[in-house]
Amino acid sequence: MADSSDTTRRGLPRHEWRELARLVLESLAAGMFVSLVLALAVFIASAQAYAAVPGRSGNGHGTLMLQDAAGNHVPAPLLFTDVHMSVSGMIARVQVRQLQAREALLMALDARRCSTSRSSITS
Repeated sequence: MADSSDTTRRGLPRHEWRELARLVLESLAAGMFVSLVLALAVFIASAQAYAAVPGRSGNGHGTLMLQDAAGNHVPAPLLFTDVHMSVSGMIARVQVRQLQAREALLMALDARRCSTSRSSITS
C-alpha cells in the first residue's frame, strides 16, 4: 500500500501521476512526429512536375535524327503521334507511338513489296 505522505488528495500515488503525464507527453510527441512525416510525404507527392528541357540542339528526347549528304543531323519530320493512356489511382500507363517520315516510307515500301509478292503468287 502507498504511504500516506506519498499520496495526493484523491488517493493516487504521485509516481502514478508522473507515469500518466509521461505517457501523455510521449503520445503527443509520437503523434507530432507521425503528423510531420505524413505532411512531408503529402508535400513531396503533390509537388508540381515540370517537363524536360530540350537539349542544346533544340531537339527533345526521342527525336529521330537523319543525316543529310553534307553530314549534318536534322530531325525527321513527325507525321503522326498516337497516345494510349490508362489511369488507375496514382498510376498512369502511357504508350506513345510516333511515325516519322522515314518510317512511313519504309512501311509503304514494305506494303508494296508484300502486295507485289502476293500478286506474283496469285498469277
